[in-house]
Amino acid sequence: MGFEDRKATQEERIRMRGLVEKAMQEGAVGISTGLVYPPNVFADKEELIEICKGAATYDGCFVVHVRSESSHFIEALEEVIDVSRASGVRLHLSHFKAIGGSEPAQIRRSAGAA
Repeated sequence: MGFEDRKATQEERIRMRGLVEKAMQEGAVGISTGLVYPPNVFADKEELIEICKGAATYDGCFVVHVRSESSHFIEALEEVIDVSRASGVRLHLSHFKAIGGSEPAQIRRSAGAA
């Protein structure tokens, strides 16, 4: 897939999950991604869930930099919480912050999202 701006096919998601499972068997502790950076920005929730299932099988964690720290912070936070719940993977946010004029309200609101 590389830098193609498209959804992964079911076959590609299964292959990615298999690669994560193999890495976990070889000693990885989880997966890490930055969803604001290419090519990770192209991953949709279904892709993230499938990949994270591979880590969850081995009690791994999902270390993630969310898609937005400003106007879409709440949605970005809800996305990774949904991924964690749907896949069973443990979640670790790389940065828990909101930037911009509404950051205090967003942080307070996000505390209730989990």
